[in-house]
Amino acid sequence: MRKESFIRRTAAVLSAAAVLFSSSVTVFAEETDTTETETITVTFDISEADGFTLKTDPDNFLPQTISPGSVIFFPNGQLTREGYVHTGWTLDGIYGYTSGDSYIVLSTEDVTFTPTWTDDNDDVYRKLNYHIEQDGIALDPEELGLSKNFGSTEARAGAIITPLYTTLEANAKTSNTWTDGERKYAYPDKIVMPDHDIDLYCNWRSYVQMIYTPGDVDRLIGTTEFSALALEGSAFNLSSDSRFTRMGFNLTGWLCDYDGNVYSPNEQVIVPGVDTTYTAVWTPKEYNVVFNTGIKGAATIKVKGLTDSPIICPEVGLSNPGYVFGGWKFAETGDIYAEGDEFIVPGALPGSGIVLAAVWLDETEVTTVPEKTVYGDANEDSKINMADAVAVLQNLANSAKYPLSDSGAVNADCDGTAGLTGTDAITILRVESGELSQADLPLKNV
Repeated sequence: MRKESFIRRTAAVLSAAAVLFSSSVTVFAEETDTTETETITVTFDISEADGFTLKTDPDNFLPQTISPGSVIFFPNGQLTREGYVHTGWTLDGIYGYTSGDSYIVLSTEDVTFTPTWTDDNDDVYRKLNYHIEQDGIALDPEELGLSKNFGSTEARAGAIITPLYTTLEANAKTSNTWTDGERKYAYPDKIVMPDHDIDLYCNWRSYVQMIYTPGDVDRLIGTTEFSALALEGSAFNLSSDSRFTRMGFNLTGWLCDYDGNVYSPNEQVIVPGVDTTYTAVWTPKEYNVVFNTGIKGAATIKVKGLTDSPIICPEVGLSNPGYVFGGWKFAETGDIYAEGDEFIVPGALPGSGIVLAAVWLDETEVTTVPEKTVYGDANEDSKINMADAVAVLQNLANSAKYPLSDSGAVNADCDGTAGLTGTDAITILRVESGELSQADLPLKNV
């Protein structure tokens, strides 16, 4: 069986069983493909019986027509047969059921239950032997809190017997089920006693770690690691989408290193027998990036964008008497973007938004305003070369003697950090050398 089937499908069956044993009415316990067979018939074979006990209603044993996936309840009452005692019902001669027991019918074909009997003349009692062992080594029942005489149960062939279910703990392992080497018996399973002894062994399971990690990602807020102890083979609900917080992203799944599958937050899985790591799967959030014009009464401009994806800065589309539009300023970094520039959506803290504000320059102090920022072109000669790097360094050494125009200063600030520094000159030289292209500017400071 593939690992995927073990983890996800077994979880579905356990979930169905939980519904079954907590309900007193017929329910659909599991979604089943019934395109070929819409209904099936459940029959209780009473052909061996010669009658019914005094208070038994024969109608209780009439066939039932149900949908696959439904729950049935075994009929109340008892059959009679000369020389035998009716003990219950079985489908396979191994698992037994008594009056009032419930059973989920997953078959898409008709089902027939046959009665089980003990023979009045059978004086031989078979044994259900319990072996308290771990890895082939016998354990002392008393040290595990069991009775000194805990060892076997006796019954005649055909009897319906419930094994002695108990929870045992030893050497960081636990057992609350039994196995005969072929099958597992878990509460409330019952066994049809065969005409020979049965040896049952502890079905030991380990406690393992379910480890959660956000992965090798940035912008994490708060907890960055978590683990939980879980029992091998048990149903386990994975953590929710709030286990980790990452600015600008939603946690939408868990990547399992055991089977390579992605599971939904809160999905129920079956715990493997080894420590398992679940790595968060992140999906970028979509934001309405707000461009605030700063003009009273004017509507803000909103542009949708995903975290770490580019959007185009819009045209301001408004006039502000006495002022000239100088670009959109992102306060968190101090960067100013011209109309038509790309803006990489950075993501925001939960409950916060992303806002760029219009920069308005006094028109009396502005000579020219470039239509578009050309990062790296400090001397505004439409070329990016060593002369631009020299212009930056000279301005840093003596801004009065080697001034840059307002637009030249904006162009020169290209290293991804607000403010003119020697790193801007180095960044320009990297463009001239071919290590970077002008399209890479301004650098993204992440």
